[in-house]
Amino acid sequence: MEDLTYSERPTLRNPVMIGAFAGWNDAAGVATAAVQFLIQNWSAVKFASIDPEEFYVFTRVRPHVYIEGGTHRRIEWPANDFYYHVDPTSPHDFILFSGIEPQLKWKRYTNIVDDTARECGVTTLLTLGGLLRDVAHTLPSHLSASSPDPELLGRLKGVAAMGSRYEGPTGVLGVLNTLCQARGLPAVTIWGSVPHYLSSVANPRVTRDILKALDGMFDLKLVLREFSKEIAEFDTRVAEGVAHNAELAAYVKQLEARDRGEEEAVAGEPETTAEGAAGTESILKELEDFLKRRRGESSQDDA
Repeated sequence: MEDLTYSERPTLRNPVMIGAFAGWNDAAGVATAAVQFLIQNWSAVKFASIDPEEFYVFTRVRPHVYIEGGTHRRIEWPANDFYYHVDPTSPHDFILFSGIEPQLKWKRYTNIVDDTARECGVTTLLTLGGLLRDVAHTLPSHLSASSPDPELLGRLKGVAAMGSRYEGPTGVLGVLNTLCQARGLPAVTIWGSVPHYLSSVANPRVTRDILKALDGMFDLKLVLREFSKEIAEFDTRVAEGVAHNAELAAYVKQLEARDRGEEEAVAGEPETTAEGAAGTESILKELEDFLKRRRGESSQDDA
């Protein structure tokens, strides 16, 4: 069985590949949401898929069943798909990859992604990620970029913090980028920082700001107005949820003050830390349950 199946072999001009993986490297789904926005905004065409059979434990990443036409059952397997977008106004065309971090055979999997990029003539690999950090949801997004290529980092100067000295467990992003760099394909990762107390709630502000960074790099002329309503609703829901928990509200104030270098501004507030009050499972679950209920109510109102 072939691991990769092509439905089309596009001819592209100096393509840039932009990819993201659901899972460990995708806090709050901000990276995969950015790629999905580009796929939909560009009406990108799917041209290849990785067969999931060799790379997933299906009791951990389960396929979904859907009923069509009232009786017909369709199985949807974990998807790892390549799309293309031809942009005659740009010196580059684009390949978009939307995948799920695999449980098995990472070397084989990342070789497939890298080989596909090379077969398509990709000149730059740009991966997106989301990570949990002690940052406040009330402040502008924190973006960071990691790459050994100074030219790529230079194009993100003033938009994202430069470089990373992280050592420790890594995800498939780290493996893929290291492989591509070793083989001479310029690669860079843009990371969006997600408040750790909002780990499983979709965060439209971070997704939008990742897209703005991409727009600045490649002059994509993206129209991101649709995010304004989502961000306003997100801010309202989170503010309501935080207001219901005094410990979490105090912790958010501490994060805001730390970002300004003004820890003394919250002197006299209750002592809270990420591992303490705001980091306890019960408080996080309470907030996330509240946000999910409010999101469900909002969806019903829209319907």
